[in-house]
Amino acid sequence: MNVAQLIAKIAGRQKERQQQKVQSYRDLVKQIAAGGKEPDPASVEATLEAAGKSLEDLQKAVRLYEQRMTWKAQVAMVPSLEKERDRLNREIAAADKVLEEAEAHHSEVTGPLHGELAQIKDGMNDASTARSRLFDTCDDESLWQQLRELSREGQRLVQENQGLQSRLAYLQSRAEQQSAAADKETNEVTKASRKQIAKDLLKEADELRRTMKANSLQSLELAERSERIEQQMREW
Repeated sequence: MNVAQLIAKIAGRQKERQQQKVQSYRDLVKQIAAGGKEPDPASVEATLEAAGKSLEDLQKAVRLYEQRMTWKAQVAMVPSLEKERDRLNREIAAADKVLEEAEAHHSEVTGPLHGELAQIKDGMNDASTARSRLFDTCDDESLWQQLRELSREGQRLVQENQGLQSRLAYLQSRAEQQSAAADKETNEVTKASRKQIAKDLLKEADELRRTMKANSLQSLELAERSERIEQQMREW
């Protein structure tokens, strides 16, 4: 055996031993990351020494291996995820097609209906305008006179109720003041006088409420009579 062959053989064996050391270190990393049986500390030290690694190197390698396993698991899920994605896309496409057909049918049915509704709306607007013109062009002065009288009477009742409402608020406030003063009054004669005043005020307030209610009912009657006269004027 010549020198060159010997050197090549020695280099090959050194390379093989180095690869074995690296593989032993890798196997150690996998064993620790797998979380199975705890390796022998002496064996760990020997493997680290042989591979020229420190405990810090080992910790980093274990964390990296664990992270790579997580990434590999995620990559391995791609085929099933793609399959599920394709299934969902098919279902969405089918639903979209159903919706598209339904929308087309809806437009086909409601399109003419909307057109008819627009014509009806125009007709109702024309009828409303005609109704107003029939009323405005009535030439029966007696009907106009009745309508004006009813309008004046209605306005009078509204104004009267507004005044009565103000008076009612005043009476209620005065009654409350008299009642409060009576509760604090120590003189029995004065106390009785204040209570009587409060009672009289509340009595007047009740009468005002009855008058206001009667006015409101009369206003409703006037409105009904006005509507009947307006109808006569449209039919004139």
